Amino acid sequence: FRASGAMASDVARFLQHPEAFAGDSSRLLSLVREAERHHQDDPQTLSDIYGLAVDAYGPAKGVQDFDYRDLCVKRLRALCRLCPTQAREFHNRMRTCSAGRADA
Repeated sequence: FRASGAMASDVARFLQHPEAFAGDSSRLLSLVREAERHHQDDPQTLSDIYGLAVDAYGPAKGVQDFDYRDLCVKRLRALCRLCPTQAREFHNRMRTCSAGRADA
């Protein structure tokens, strides 16, 4: 990962120890945005970062947790391009959680 300053070291640390960022949604989303700027032409790296971020984010904070939902959509889209089998597995995993569901 190539970026400048503290953000680069945060992203590098995140890639090595994503559990250190667990539950810190604003920091995770900031890291994801930075990774998107620097890896827009590297779908595999972005997919890996999305996957680590989804896992570190933890469970959705309710049906109105749009940040979690957006992060999951990014992960799913990346997987659809790279590995449809993993995309199906991720989709099935997401179906078991309550994120994005609301009573009609």
